[in-house]
Amino acid sequence: MSDLNSTFREKLLTRFSEAGDPDTAKYQQSYMKTDMPFWGVKTPQTRKIVSSLIKESRIESPEEWVSLMDFIWTNASRREEWYASIEIFNHAKFRKWILPEHMDFVEKMVVEGAWWEIIDPIATHGVHQMLINQPLETSVILRDWAQSTNIWKRRTAILTQLLSKEKMDWNMQLEIMEHSLVEKEFFLQKAIGWVLRQYSRTNPQRVEDYISQNEQRLSSLAKREGMKWILKNRP
Repeated sequence: MSDLNSTFREKLLTRFSEAGDPDTAKYQQSYMKTDMPFWGVKTPQTRKIVSSLIKESRIESPEEWVSLMDFIWTNASRREEWYASIEIFNHAKFRKWILPEHMDFVEKMVVEGAWWEIIDPIATHGVHQMLINQPLETSVILRDWAQSTNIWKRRTAILTQLLSKEKMDWNMQLEIMEHSLVEKEFFLQKAIGWVLRQYSRTNPQRVEDYISQNEQRLSSLAKREGMKWILKNRP
């Protein structure tokens, strides 16, 4: 165990303990439908705590960065510690380090986290940045994940381009969604609809055409979500 890892975690737990609220913790655990307890620290405060600790710490290499995230994640006893690991992964300071070579750790978080509030920020921020940094290598992994038997790996692949706007690789997105199009799993259909709705703000005609062409295959949920912004803003 490195001094960096142990010191960072010790400070993290101290600050979570000081900031936590028992009533909030009970509500959070119930809302997330998890057996894992919470400290009772809300998301904005969690981000503030983690960001301040990053500023205080000397994380000088990708190896130290991954080691710290893995240490925090693996030793987590409460949910916010998982969130802290995700915040370190997504932090702008380490943006250039988010590369496909670290996908094994991302897979660990996705498979073990196995719930939407864990997967979504990983996909839409960290893995999205990975796709920007190394598009060819990352797209190969995402295409593989899109065919996984694990729904959370699939959801990660579907949501990675959520915030891409005009830089969306539409052909890749179609290929990734295709593998889950007729699946009945709620979290996959919701993800498809969410991506379509978000992209419709950039290219409404393309999204509407896609939904029309796949009318019989898309779920009602995906169609409803995908058309929401278009219908709301139609003259």
